[in-house]
Amino acid sequence: MSHLYLILILIPIVLLALRALWNHYRQAFVLRILGLPNPKYPLFIEKNIFVEMQDGIRLATDIYRPKIDEALPVIMLRTPYDKDSPLYRYDVMAQFFASLGYVVLVQDVRGKYLSEGKFQPLINEEDDGYDTIKWAAGQPWSNGKCGILGYSYLGSCAWLPLKKAPSALQTIIPMFINQNSYSAWIDKGVPYLKDMLVWLYKHHEKEAREYSTKELDDIIRQLPVIKLDSRLAKEMKTYQDWIRHVGGDEEFWGRTTLKPSEERVELPVLYVGGWFDKFVDDTIRDFSLTLARAEPGSLASKCRLIVGAWGHDPSQTFRELKFPKNADFKNQYVVFLKWFEIFLKDRPYDFDEANPIEYYLMGKNVWRQTSQWPPPETQKQQWYLNSKGNANTKRGDGELTESLPETNMSDSYIYDPDNPVPSIGSKMLYGDGWEGPREQSMVVSRHDVLVYQSPKLEADLTVTGDNSVTLCVSTTAPDTDFFVKVCDVYPNGKAYFIQSGYIRMRYLESLTKPLRIESGKVYKLNIPMGSIAHTFLKGHRLQLQVTSSDFPNHGRNLNTGWDNEFDTQAKKALQTVYHGPEHPSLLELTVFQD
Repeated sequence: MSHLYLILILIPIVLLALRALWNHYRQAFVLRILGLPNPKYPLFIEKNIFVEMQDGIRLATDIYRPKIDEALPVIMLRTPYDKDSPLYRYDVMAQFFASLGYVVLVQDVRGKYLSEGKFQPLINEEDDGYDTIKWAAGQPWSNGKCGILGYSYLGSCAWLPLKKAPSALQTIIPMFINQNSYSAWIDKGVPYLKDMLVWLYKHHEKEAREYSTKELDDIIRQLPVIKLDSRLAKEMKTYQDWIRHVGGDEEFWGRTTLKPSEERVELPVLYVGGWFDKFVDDTIRDFSLTLARAEPGSLASKCRLIVGAWGHDPSQTFRELKFPKNADFKNQYVVFLKWFEIFLKDRPYDFDEANPIEYYLMGKNVWRQTSQWPPPETQKQQWYLNSKGNANTKRGDGELTESLPETNMSDSYIYDPDNPVPSIGSKMLYGDGWEGPREQSMVVSRHDVLVYQSPKLEADLTVTGDNSVTLCVSTTAPDTDFFVKVCDVYPNGKAYFIQSGYIRMRYLESLTKPLRIESGKVYKLNIPMGSIAHTFLKGHRLQLQVTSSDFPNHGRNLNTGWDNEFDTQAKKALQTVYHGPEHPSLLELTVFQD
């Protein structure tokens, strides 16, 4: 009986030991695959320590510490997505850094999961981030140096405390996010409708909520847009606030935005973005402005930028175009570790200071480095729109030519807001698999999409930089939209999304003073498309699509001239694109000269 009792006592002990051994070797195996060092230290983990903010609200925090008697630097992750999430597995990241000699804090932000208070997206992250940094720097296990690792919303949690310049914060790694909360959710006056609605529905409450894709797809087409939240569930204050401020009210959005023009970034920042992530253009701009304003030799001058062939979820594999293993996001963990060792453990800085940008060149599928963006070896190249003058340009009828057409011509289509062009190929957060470099046959076969293609390229064409489209257009509506998309047409005739741009005509001059468009008048539009790094290979073709909607990525223009977020009616409009000597329409690319 005594032996049986002893066995019963030993069984759970042995199982725990085996589990710990398995976890150790599993972690070591994963680290070896990633080219990272093996764990150095066993860990001490404290769950649900409640850190008090200045106003008395307490935030649930997990602390991962190596079992060594030494004050260590601190790495923070602050999340609204549940610090114990089996999906995001913050514990894996925390254990990795802690096993190499860091204290890692993983914290539920205010009002989420185990933390107290009310969640108001982005509103409290400046103060709560500052308070948490200050608390962590004063703990006996801390050496007073803190860094923040942040992906998506966690990246905003990295940026916003900089407004209060906490002295303990030494560096941040914000990934797939930007400093400007307005442009994160609004595209020059046009809401990123589905992303906004889904993200707020899922995360506005204490805990995440799931949604039915079919139900959402039915609801999001209903009018008015201001009522979509209550039709999906119930009215959400943040959704109402954001929809009512699509014009970019500086006072409203400034509460949750780090303004580079006013708040100089003094820290070394490792910026990370993806070519198919909606935040990539702002990420590049944020980096470039920081570097331009940095004093030579300062810590801010050490900033770096990495842009890969990734969507907002960098682990996502695109359905139709596969990139080789050298594009895998997991290869960057060795860079993140090196970054923290430099700025939190005083390792010598050994990145290439002359080339602070590393980017993935799609098409050729190689990594390149450069001193600036766009790279200095680039120049502008124009491709002019031309056609056979068909009333409804069919696939392949439109042309892109390197010389200006000699004849004035035009192409027209009917834009019907009740039958918008679907967002197939995009930079959406919630694209249901249609985001990224998707094949375009379902789009170009529509009668409301104009398609212009180049001849087969006689040599590789490498585009690295910001691009734009100039369109000379008229409309019968008092307000309408134009959407452009650049695609890579393969020798088999299939076209894949690369880049896009959007403009709402009422905002041609100002977001705060909308225009009323004159029916039939020809307007010259400049539609920026942001940056890309892609080689159109020899034998491929350039394709430019022109249409008037991108739904549900962007909210529809209802063509009435009234407020599109409050209107309950929609009207069709005749859209005309002009090209030729009198009204040249063109695609302007930033081309790299190899």
